[in-house]
Amino acid sequence: MVTRTTGAWVAGLGPLDGVALMVGISSLGLVWLIRQRLPSGNPGQSEQWWREQLGRAVLLWCLWEFLAVIGAITLLVTRHLPVYGALGLLALAGLVAFRPSRLCCGPD
Repeated sequence: MVTRTTGAWVAGLGPLDGVALMVGISSLGLVWLIRQRLPSGNPGQSEQWWREQLGRAVLLWCLWEFLAVIGAITLLVTRHLPVYGALGLLALAGLVAFRPSRLCCGPD
């Protein structure tokens, strides 16, 4: 039986953490640009809005999930918990803020 340990948690930030944060910030910039191009829909016309904007909405969600994936990879490689926590929480907040009902018809 082979077991593998990944080591203890490491304090501080390293260069790879900075790269992960910059990639995360770039992803947020793309989210902002794409969101600006989404037209607001009327509650009565949600089916039509989804037919026209489904690709952009899925791309937004993929970019938010990309933040969590980058955070997880950073945690796996560097064992630095702060960057993982920051990117993971930001991804969760973004997915909640950009849920389907808010994308289509504005704030609840």
